[in-house]
Amino acid sequence: MLLIAAQLPPAEAAEVILHVWYSARLTRGMLTVIDDYVRKLVADVVFKIKDKADNVLQSKKWTFGSTDITVRLTKSQWKTLLAIIDAKPDLSKTEEERRKVVLAPHRLDCRDRELLTLPGFGRLCSARFRETGVLAPLAWSLERFDCPNPLLFNEDDSTWLQMDSADPRNGWPMPSTLSKLHADRNAENDVNGLLYFHIRSVIERFCHRLQNPVSKVKLILYCVDAASLPGCLGTETRASGFDRIEVSNIADEAYVGLARTLGTFTPLLKSHGVNPHATLITLFLNACEIADRQMGNRSDSKIQSSQMKQAMKYLPFSPRQMGTANSTEVMKMMIANDLVRDYDRIFAYYMDVVRFEATSKQAGTL
Repeated sequence: MLLIAAQLPPAEAAEVILHVWYSARLTRGMLTVIDDYVRKLVADVVFKIKDKADNVLQSKKWTFGSTDITVRLTKSQWKTLLAIIDAKPDLSKTEEERRKVVLAPHRLDCRDRELLTLPGFGRLCSARFRETGVLAPLAWSLERFDCPNPLLFNEDDSTWLQMDSADPRNGWPMPSTLSKLHADRNAENDVNGLLYFHIRSVIERFCHRLQNPVSKVKLILYCVDAASLPGCLGTETRASGFDRIEVSNIADEAYVGLARTLGTFTPLLKSHGVNPHATLITLFLNACEIADRQMGNRSDSKIQSSQMKQAMKYLPFSPRQMGTANSTEVMKMMIANDLVRDYDRIFAYYMDVVRFEATSKQAGTL
């Protein structure tokens, strides 16, 4: 996506990148773009390193105007990347494999629960995306999308690589996406179309910035275990330090953990004297669930009653409307309860259990 963004006119690049990112099928023209602007560059690297050792990082730097894109992969990783791009799976086979996942019969209840929280037009758009696998306005003909997206299928057996719950809506702030800003180009309730125009405009602005000679963007990409990344960086890079390091959810105890994450990445931040606001950005994805289990909040009748009263302000169901335990009203109330809980208190408990303050002091971040 970066190689396409740096080389093609922004509007054309944005269209290709959006579908490479989200759509299970591409047009032949998009595959030609990948072949001309990505494959040739990767194939050239693979040819030049054919006599190199398999597990040694091989670096390639491409310069496009004021933008530098450096990719550091092992020989085997470069070859795998080329194999993915070169894969030409059969469309009927890939669609069969994709539908096995996104429309699996044993996941029907999960899909119904997802649709339950959506308005009518949202349900139609969600079903349409599962059915077609292409992110586009509902009114568009998708006949020209007749080539499998090689990046979303296994290059060996054409199996679908994403979870059945993967949905473009989950990665974007929907209120701004569904704003009147895009309604002049698309039906107001076509969520897929509004999302398409929103994402395309964001990508196009990114491409303009990447190609702006004033920007001077330098990008370095690795494919290594996160904890080993500092050892791959050059002395100059480590010495200069970073203003921000985003580590996703590896600080969760199930992964690298807080202590090791801080110990690994804190030394890469700029010193307090250079930038007192240099920050490590973390995501504790499972923290509230873990803390909630330990606290036993779900079985606390007082807390549940309080949450129920709060939720009832927004879902004023009467006991008569609640119906059976599996009624839609009960399901909605269960979902609403999770939206009105006191997560600050739960996360504070987690911070205490994992010893945030002591661990941070030990790592020198406090």
